[in-house]
Amino acid sequence: MSISSPGSLTFEEFVAILGLLMAADIAPDPSLRLVEDLGLDSIGFLELVLLVEDVRPGTTVDEEAAEEVATVGDLFEVAKAAWMAVGPQHDEGA
Repeated sequence: MSISSPGSLTFEEFVAILGLLMAADIAPDPSLRLVEDLGLDSIGFLELVLLVEDVRPGTTVDEEAAEEVATVGDLFEVAKAAWMAVGPQHDEGA
């Protein structure tokens, strides 16, 4: 999956993508807890972190920040910070 400008994603767009990845209908509520409300286990969480990193080449999610993620809103903020840290993408062929 590649998104041309992931740093510009709205929370609602992020939740929609998250829902597709988890094959679940997720309400756009930043307080939804990943474990308690969505049933995510540690493997599922790791898979989400890896997907966040795969969205934009060169992205690395900060481990300390990832350890603090408990809600969908937390994950959104960590993802945006990771994508923004990469900076603008450049086409290799340009």
